[in-house]
Amino acid sequence: MCYNNLYKKMLPCFLIIAVSVLIFTYQPSTAHADKPEIQISVKSSPDAQYSSSRKLSCVLLNGTKDYEKKYAFQATDVTLHASCHGENMDFILDTSGNLHKSNGKMVELKPKARTELLNQARLLRSQHYGEPLHWSEVNELLPRLAKFTVIDLETGLRFQGQRRAGSSHADVQPLTKSDSETMKKIYGGKWSWSRRAILVESNGRSFAASMNGMPHGGDGIPDNDFKGHFCIHFIGSTTHSKNNVDLGHQIMATKASGTLSALMMRLTPYQIIDAYFLAGHYRDQGLMSALMLVSSTNVTPIFSGDKIVKHRILEPAPDHVSELAVDIPVESCEVHSGTCINKSTKVFHLRRLTFVDAWQIENISQL
Repeated sequence: MCYNNLYKKMLPCFLIIAVSVLIFTYQPSTAHADKPEIQISVKSSPDAQYSSSRKLSCVLLNGTKDYEKKYAFQATDVTLHASCHGENMDFILDTSGNLHKSNGKMVELKPKARTELLNQARLLRSQHYGEPLHWSEVNELLPRLAKFTVIDLETGLRFQGQRRAGSSHADVQPLTKSDSETMKKIYGGKWSWSRRAILVESNGRSFAASMNGMPHGGDGIPDNDFKGHFCIHFIGSTTHSKNNVDLGHQIMATKASGTLSALMMRLTPYQIIDAYFLAGHYRDQGLMSALMLVSSTNVTPIFSGDKIVKHRILEPAPDHVSELAVDIPVESCEVHSGTCINKSTKVFHLRRLTFVDAWQIENISQL
């Protein structure tokens, strides 16, 4: 009887303790799941699977102004996903430090928050991209037989390679069968001459570079399932045969350094057109978008499927040329079994806002 009475008296205490333990152990996981935060990310192109990210505080969004009017803006490669104030929001950062929603509305930050966000974006970009070193420097840092890691900036896949030869650029081979398999996977399971933006990591440093994916020339590493070598170019490197600077490799090397927009400002209208066809061959939608004006919505498609397109640039009529606008006719055809078919001539309408802006394609029309 005495024990029964004691049990009845203590039972409420046991229940309170048990409930308290459950609440205590449950609360941290709930708080963690609902923790407000901003994730800032950098990618070399909108569709890239490889990205660099970090967490920021929602305090950055305090006191923001949301403008209803849609503004044209120069987008960067920096995006933000915010889970703040009970909302999930996605933004694109512009070069001035303002944020833009998918509906086109602009969000203006306070000056202190804008400075902090731009600093964080700058730091993240420096971690994501490679050093834009000239070939003359890289040639010394990566001597013959040097081994290093290659990282594809679009897929994030990586493999080990070794420099075997090359004086104007690096002639490289994958080290093992597994490395060759990974490299082939980067190219969609089929060897290709297409240039891709890559990082070359060696001795704690990361260099911006460009590679092609076609085995050719001399071999040197047996039993790696790669018959020949492939080429890695860096900023300022040239081809072996003609000692020419390869536009495709230079575009991809600067893309790997995060400085593609600076290169585009130096390209002539003719080089912009060449870059357009390269982007089509490489199936690089990010590069294609960078070459087009934001307002370019009715552009005649030239590339579809896996067809190979050759082009020849013609001289524009004198009355179609100015410092801010030029209309250039271009002949193109599809290549089938070495023969050009479906020949056509289209006019590329290129524009720029000022003398120091990059040329971009406003429209492509049928002649």
